[in-house]
Amino acid sequence: MTTHERLQAFFEAENARDFEAYRMFLHPDVVWRLFGSETKTMTGAEEYLRAIRQAYRDSEVRFTCEKMLVSEDGSRIVTLLRNDAGVRSLDVFDFCEGLIVREYEFILGAEPKA
Repeated sequence: MTTHERLQAFFEAENARDFEAYRMFLHPDVVWRLFGSETKTMTGAEEYLRAIRQAYRDSEVRFTCEKMLVSEDGSRIVTLLRNDAGVRSLDVFDFCEGLIVREYEFILGAEPKA
């Protein structure tokens, strides 16, 4: 499975709230830096999972990947994501041994109205 395919499966698990499957894509030492109204850093798979479960608590929000750019060697993928509410984020994923080892997520806010 390529990193591109792994990331798509990771997104599917997140939208399905299948956190057991989701966990399988994370390196034990993963670091997730979230840049929104404040900057947060989650370190390690368990802290990452706690944060994502909290983010989706009582929420049915789903997202789609609008754009995905993959580095030549597949070790870095940049995505543009949009959720049901129109909120967008730019996410950079780094892979090590086929697992997500780093994620930088930049919340862009709602898509401007035309």
